[in-house]
Amino acid sequence: MVQLVLRIRDEPDEWGLVELQGKLETRDDVELEGLDIGDLHFDAKGTPYLIVGHHLLTGKVVKLERPLAIMDKTTSRTRTDNDGEDGPGGDVPMDTGDGSSSAGDGPQPGSSSAATEYLITAVIRRKVIFKIRPKPIVTRKGVKK
Repeated sequence: MVQLVLRIRDEPDEWGLVELQGKLETRDDVELEGLDIGDLHFDAKGTPYLIVGHHLLTGKVVKLERPLAIMDKTTSRTRTDNDGEDGPGGDVPMDTGDGSSSAGDGPQPGSSSAATEYLITAVIRRKVIFKIRPKPIVTRKGVKK
């Protein structure tokens, strides 16, 4: 069985997820990672609009069936120091009743162990889905009468 240690911030941030149905292509073979792809706007009714270049996408906000958690993994090392003296903090042999002692069962002096825990920093409860074909944005420049 795997057990994870989770710590939840007092008030985790709430993030949103944007889902695009289909492909997002560029004219050149450019990596889109870390680039701004467009502008996300909401109207007075809460309808989301995504403007990508000269295209307008209309979407809707959907609540996720199961929320997603954004976690930071932290690993802390604990070191067991023992200079060979018995006493507080040291390994003391203990009679287990079966003729063996438990002095060597714990961490050995000078060894280290890693404790991994996860901090929940944000929660995603809603996503914005864009699945309708984009509409072209056409503007008129310098229309003369």
